[in-house]
Amino acid sequence: MDHDTLVQGQLARAEEAVALARQKTEAMAMPDTQRIQALLKSAARTNRPGKRIRLLLEAADAYVAPAVPLAPCRQGCAHCCHQSVQLTLAEARNLAEASGSPMSIPDFQEPPLDPAAVAGTPCPFLVDNRCSVYLARPMACRLLVALDRDELLCRITPGHPSTVPVPYLDTRQFQLAAAAQLLDQPVADIRQFFPSRAPGTLDHDAGRHSSGCAREP
Repeated sequence: MDHDTLVQGQLARAEEAVALARQKTEAMAMPDTQRIQALLKSAARTNRPGKRIRLLLEAADAYVAPAVPLAPCRQGCAHCCHQSVQLTLAEARNLAEASGSPMSIPDFQEPPLDPAAVAGTPCPFLVDNRCSVYLARPMACRLLVALDRDELLCRITPGHPSTVPVPYLDTRQFQLAAAAQLLDQPVADIRQFFPSRAPGTLDHDAGRHSSGCAREP
């Protein structure tokens, strides 16, 4: 599909997508707040960054769990894996440990990577349109749950900004709670932490593969 045709289809979908996302949100069950709060408290108590991030990632999964069955995400759909993925140093180290991939430490004093510069560029851990580190994927990936009926609005045309916003699950409340425990963690794009890793490289010990977003196949 060429860019102009894609844009026309996305513009035609915009109003319907917002209405559908609202319906799904209203019908959605509440997350297990008791479990989420327990995980957040455990994360706050530990002084080990690796353990803290793993607890926060587990809490993120619990937060989005009610929305995941309503998402259009399917195996092989990896549009969201072709955009900027911001993660903390602790998450990058967790990925390096899970995948066995060498990690670089970016110069955090330099300006952050422009998201537009990597739009359309695959995540270094994307293999055959599937996440090769699904069980260790960053929080940004776990919290990205689309609520449209298919992936039309998620599609990215290289060299062009997104035309219509994707109706994602509102996770701002959880993001604030998690961010309060990560204030000491520098942030960069996943490509800056793993610049030597070519997209499509298979990992052997990173857990089973899955679709790129919150939902497993």
